[in-house]
Formats: sequence, C-alpha cells, structure tokens
Amino acid sequence: MADMTIIGGGNMGEALIKGLRKAHRASVFEINTARAKYLKKKYKVIIQDDIHCAFDHAKVVIFAVKPQDMEAVLAGVQGAGHKLFISIAAGLTTKFFEEHLGKVRVVRAMPNMPALIGEGMTALCAGQYASSKDLAVARKILSSIGRTMLVKENQMDAVTAVSGSG
Repeated sequence: MADMTIIGGGNMGEALIKGLRKAHRASVFEINTARAKYLKKKYKVIIQDDIHCAFDHAKVVIFAVKPQDMEAVLAGVQGAGHKLFISIAAGLTTKFFEEHLGKVRVVRAMPNMPALIGEGMTALCAGQYASSKDLAVARKILSSIGRTMLVKENQMDAVTAVSGSG
C-alpha cells in the first residue's frame, strides 16, 4: 500500500516521482497507458489503473494534472474526508477544491521548472481546513524537488508569474 498517490504522470508528476521514490511509497494514476508503463519501468512505482483505488489507499493525494482536467478527476474522488490533498495545478485555488470536495485539507503548491531536475522552488499555501501539520507534510514532500516557501494564497499568481511556474 502506498503512503501517497500522485494523480497525473506528466512532467511535474514525474519530477515528484523521481524525488519521492527513495523516501516514500507512492503510487501513480496516469490515464495515458504508454506513459504509465514508462513510469512503472523507469521508477518501479505502483501504477493504479483505477482512480478510486488510487484514492482509497493513500493518506496524501497529489494532483498533478492540467487544470482543465481537474473537474473530471475530482468526480472520481470519494471518501475524501481524512486525506491531505496537495494540488500543483496552475490557477486552481484551494477554494476550488473545497467547493468540489467539501471540508477537505488542501495545500496549493506551485513548483517551478527547475523542479524537473530537483532544483526547484515551490510556493505553498494552505486551504481553510489545512493545519500547520498539513503544511509541514506538504513542505517535506515538495522539498524532494527543491526548496519551498510559504505564501498567502492571494500572492500565488504573482509568485507563479515571477518564478516561471505553471
């Protein structure tokens, strides 16, 4: 069983897989079969072929999908109550997730492109129901791809523009 599930195995999802593979057990849900096979072969990760299973077996769920695909992904979320959600989807606020999932613990994060080589800077902010412990967990996870910094959510778009994120 994995401690966390990464939903989306694109460039940033892969950067997280690469950074996390030694410290955490992570499973991955990737809709593109060829990409899923590549990630499994290269990183020896558990590939979940059912999004419901991907959510069920994780304490932490990282959303690494394109913003335009997020509503479809969230439609597959059930039993979200006790999980920590971390989103690296550009432009989607913590309120977006709270509106779709209810009173969930969510951390919004924006890594920049150097994260792809483990040298990134990730800005983070907490949603309404996330605790300081949740932020600490998110920082620990995201430190696997570089440095982290806490910002207020109303600063996130500016940070994204300046740092080359998104």
